[in-house]
Amino acid sequence: MNSSPRGSSSHSSVSTSNHVIGGGYIESNSISSVDINDPITLDIQNLQKKITSLTEEKNNRIELYWQLYNEYKQYCRDAKQQYDYLVLNVLKNFNSLEPELSEIYNENLSA
Repeated sequence: MNSSPRGSSSHSSVSTSNHVIGGGYIESNSISSVDINDPITLDIQNLQKKITSLTEEKNNRIELYWQLYNEYKQYCRDAKQQYDYLVLNVLKNFNSLEPELSEIYNENLSA
């Protein structure tokens, strides 16, 4: 007679330290040398390597996109600073650069 509590299963699965074979999750670090020849285990290892590779590639692309975005923002800030500097200098030196235009400008401004 089974002495296990009601609702519990007496089913046992093949398991090792950190993984369950046949329906469970398998950690790559806990696969024994006997399991290496198992095609399912090899497929799982290959998929884990592929996942790791794709994750690294994704992370590298995200980092590259952030670098490009930050460089673009800096470029825009620099361009605006150059534009502001140019406008400021043109306005500041307007009278000395073109006195006749300056007089016309001032007359139109006061009219």
